[in-house]
Amino acid sequence: MSKAEVIKRGIIYKNDGLFGFAAWPSVAKLNDGRIAVVFSGDRIKHVCPFGKTMICYSYDEGESWTAPSAVANTVFDDRDGGITVKGNQVLVTSFNN
Repeated sequence: MSKAEVIKRGIIYKNDGLFGFAAWPSVAKLNDGRIAVVFSGDRIKHVCPFGKTMICYSYDEGESWTAPSAVANTVFDDRDGGITVKGNQVLVTSFNN
């Protein structure tokens, strides 16, 4: 079994405002070389009635990141997002509780 190795640490997204809570990231490398991170964002805290599934991209192996964009934002408090890549397909998931 292979082990994961931490090769770099850094901040992808930071928001010190009221809706700045973000958590539960999922990361994937896309076929075009970009790295995508999907996470629960725009929340007040862990348990709150708000939330969106957000995505950020890196075009330079994680040196810098785009501003987040919402990929799921419904009245159902979209929270826990995930991402996976299989061939040319990218699947982003979102679910609420």
